[in-house]
Amino acid sequence: MSQREDILRFLAEQPGGLTDAQLAAELQRTHPKAVHQTANALCRALAADGFVVREAVDGLIVNRLAVAGPVVLSVDVVSSRPWPWEGAVQGLVVDRLADLGARIESQVDTARRERGTDVVAVLGGRRMHVEVKGWPSQEYADPRRAGETKRTSPTLQAAHWFAGAVSSAMKLRHAHPHDRVVVALPDIPRYRALHRERAEPLRRLGVEVWLVSESGVVEEVGTAELPDLVVGTDNPTQRRHRAHQSWWRRDVLGLPAGSPPERVRERYPALGNYLPESRDGQAAATAGWNLMSDAARTYTRNRLVVLGRTGGLAEPDRLWRNMLSSQPLAFSIAGELRSHRDAAVDTFAELTGWPVAALDTLGEPDDDHRLDGIEAEWSPPREHHTGDRSGFDLAAVLRLDDGTRALVSIEVKYVDSFSAAPLVPSRYARHLAATGIGPGAVSTIVGAGGSQFLRSVLLTESVRRTGIRGETRLDHALSVVLARADDLTADAAVRVVSKQAPQVRTARWSHFDLLQAAGRHSKLAEWVRQMQRRYLVPSEVVS
Repeated sequence: MSQREDILRFLAEQPGGLTDAQLAAELQRTHPKAVHQTANALCRALAADGFVVREAVDGLIVNRLAVAGPVVLSVDVVSSRPWPWEGAVQGLVVDRLADLGARIESQVDTARRERGTDVVAVLGGRRMHVEVKGWPSQEYADPRRAGETKRTSPTLQAAHWFAGAVSSAMKLRHAHPHDRVVVALPDIPRYRALHRERAEPLRRLGVEVWLVSESGVVEEVGTAELPDLVVGTDNPTQRRHRAHQSWWRRDVLGLPAGSPPERVRERYPALGNYLPESRDGQAAATAGWNLMSDAARTYTRNRLVVLGRTGGLAEPDRLWRNMLSSQPLAFSIAGELRSHRDAAVDTFAELTGWPVAALDTLGEPDDDHRLDGIEAEWSPPREHHTGDRSGFDLAAVLRLDDGTRALVSIEVKYVDSFSAAPLVPSRYARHLAATGIGPGAVSTIVGAGGSQFLRSVLLTESVRRTGIRGETRLDHALSVVLARADDLTADAAVRVVSKQAPQVRTARWSHFDLLQAAGRHSKLAEWVRQMQRRYLVPSEVVS
């Protein structure tokens, strides 16, 4: 039975009537997603069609049958006009939305020719506006013209109605740029053909199309390019990963799109890759939705306390809400590997090719700059090294089988690019000389866009030579770029530095490489599976 039929059955069994809240409680027995607003919307629609009377009793609205006894409800009876009249289509759309758990905010009385958007609802935290059309009849509905046949054929009239619905949808899209806009039509071959001829433009304009059958089946034949995914400056890679992260937010986390930073909020009130600032009274930072394990959340909160003392770079919006940022990726890796140190050892051994025996430490226990195994957003005191604000997205210190120690610094990239700021050789003259990189090599690296990675290499080599504050030295160092497998700029940066400065060790790892290595350890298997789902688009997953 439909929810409308159930409501009429409940009211037939209770001649004294039931409130919306009581009806909602009854509906939930067979329609678990029904809520108070569901019962309210359906009762108002039934009242408009003359089946239900709504009266105020002791401050509450009570619903009663307008005529005593059971009512047999069909699509024809609901509207008092036959399918596929617009009111009948609208009723089935409301039923479908109610079944999905939507909150119905408003619906017009089609029979009385009320003006306004046919249905406005909130589904999954997002408002949607539905423009409904029926199928033209061959005869006039006006009793004064009963029996007359319309001159315009229904097929031709349907084309006009379809055009009118699209026009209304365009106005709704302009007025509500970040809401869903839907055109709902009866499932008739002519409407299918009209949609098929216009499917791609409608998708790009952000208009969905639903076809509704007389049995109540609603088919979403036209999906829309969601406004919160459309950023004009996106390249194809950014567009693809923005959509992928939006999928993770919406379908895995069950969260609505959030607002971006204020500097772009006027242009983009919501973006699909941003998590909401809060949900059900819980802040994004408290919930830690953007991190991939409890271990990562605990580590990140502790790490932020240390970074607050050292002036480390951890931007709240990037870390807690921006799903395209590489920062939550780095903290998720560090937090999980730190909680499974034996698995971290195996992972680094496979990636580096070194006989890694253990994670080690660098620095004194009470030093905020101490490097304990693996850390996110790590940097040594600037005054003891390159003097700039360079640091490492990830850094690890390893002890090898022969007792020697190695520093691994990792630049983590997702869809972000390398800094375009060119390295100024005079500022780094001492470190360039110590690393053995001459003026010609520097010029080539800078010209090829490798400045950011070169700064990371110089800092890595400085820590290798002198430790944190000049108290010790490490035996080996490796400067790594961790990025998508298809990131050609990452390839180019590592390649030019490796070619121009072969005396320093560099490496290029992909996200897939790291997760594949980590996944060989059973303790990390589930974490790796979830990381792959979130960060690797299907074309990057290789079985």
